[in-house]
Amino acid sequence: METAQTADYALLTLLELERSDGQTVSQLAAALSLNRTVAQRIVTTLHRRAAVSRDLEGRYWLGPLLIALAERLPHELSIVSAPLVGELARRAQETVVVAARDGAEAVVVARENGSSSPLRVEYEVGFRQPINRGASSLAILAHLDEATARRHVAASDLPALAKIREQGYARSEGQLRAHMVGIAAPILAGELGVVGSIAIIVPSARATRLEGFLDDVVETAARIGRAYRQHDDAVDGMATAGTGR
Repeated sequence: METAQTADYALLTLLELERSDGQTVSQLAAALSLNRTVAQRIVTTLHRRAAVSRDLEGRYWLGPLLIALAERLPHELSIVSAPLVGELARRAQETVVVAARDGAEAVVVARENGSSSPLRVEYEVGFRQPINRGASSLAILAHLDEATARRHVAASDLPALAKIREQGYARSEGQLRAHMVGIAAPILAGELGVVGSIAIIVPSARATRLEGFLDDVVETAARIGRAYRQHDDAVDGMATAGTGR
């Protein structure tokens, strides 16, 4: 078997394991239409490199190497949104952040600072905040199902989330940092639902500027949502083509 073909089958093996609950060599060979000896050689190599793990019953699973590599990857939403975040930051000349939900928190996955003023908001990629505080978080929370929302806010706060859904954006002041104001719009990706939010955050001294960029924030969120959906469809298409399914 040629080196390129072997590499291709190694990747197909990982894809097969990703969608299964552990597989033996025989099962992998059957799924990939491979000779069992070839399949054994592939998983042995992957196991030696920690790309797959093997349990006591001889089943193989995705291994710790893939987890380590995944931790170094930028968030998918940051890749898709990067050019649009930069565009909005330059137009607004303020700090723009994109956040994604991670359980009970929202985490900043992309950030662009368009302000040259010494008085500006600094956010770092990786910054975490509660899912029920701050415009970025509330724009996401308002578009989750009611059962999820009830786990994070009191029943008396549900009307406020409904208002955010209706108007298409969230606004907060001083909820996370004193003297900081933000407006955020949800990033909606069709049947995928809400995948994040994009916000402009400014010092309270420049809060009056925010209203002038509200339409830009909402429109940028919509553009990112469309781009994310197209990206997701393309990735799914490549994975399906790769497995011949």
